[in-house]
Amino acid sequence: MAAPQAIDPAILPRLDPEYVVFHNEYVAHTVPPHALPWDPTIRNRPTVPGSAEILQVGSVKDYGLSHCKVRVFTPEGAPPPKGWPVYIWYHGGEPGELFWIDGFEVIF
Repeated sequence: MAAPQAIDPAILPRLDPEYVVFHNEYVAHTVPPHALPWDPTIRNRPTVPGSAEILQVGSVKDYGLSHCKVRVFTPEGAPPPKGWPVYIWYHGGEPGELFWIDGFEVIF
């Protein structure tokens, strides 16, 4: 039986090899939540495949850019030798509005 979320061989050559390793280790074998019958215990599963422990926030800074605002969360402590990894979350909504989503305060 094929993995439920196997990478389509047609796009495999176009993907970063590091991502392919990550996908095959943490994602390929999982059944996507939308394909499962509803069960409230799904909330007990890890939400992000391959995720690490939650880092404590060292600082939170807001920056106004020309067409949007961003909020930057930086972990405590010294950055790794190559700097902190970056996760950018784009989300639609009312420009300039703040609200909370899953514990994150988001600026639109």
